[in-house]
Amino acid sequence: MDAIAESELGRKLARVNAAIEALTGEPPAASPPTKERKKRLPTKGSVRWKAQMLMDRMEGPWTYDQILKYFVDAGDPVQGQDPKAALRTAVHAMVKVGDAIRVEDGIFKSSKFAATPEGDE
Repeated sequence: MDAIAESELGRKLARVNAAIEALTGEPPAASPPTKERKKRLPTKGSVRWKAQMLMDRMEGPWTYDQILKYFVDAGDPVQGQDPKAALRTAVHAMVKVGDAIRVEDGIFKSSKFAATPEGDE
């Protein structure tokens, strides 16, 4: 960010902080550090990106072997010394951040297709 943009951003932040202090009578508290992991988009072309795109487009559920076969048949196999291990790592990361759901051991689907409880619509 260049100096002009930084100084403008600083001025805006100072105005917001002054408004908060005027409303509450206290200076704004610094944001506490969060322990939550920020959800990051996978790198385009990565194993996780490919698995997420597939699972988001086709409901499944999917096993590791089905996902691997899909990419082999599509002419874009998962690369690496152990493709299945790379896929397991990618799917585990998807589950951890909420992009995929473990249906049962070794079977997953996109959280996009998760059933919503009645009344939550």
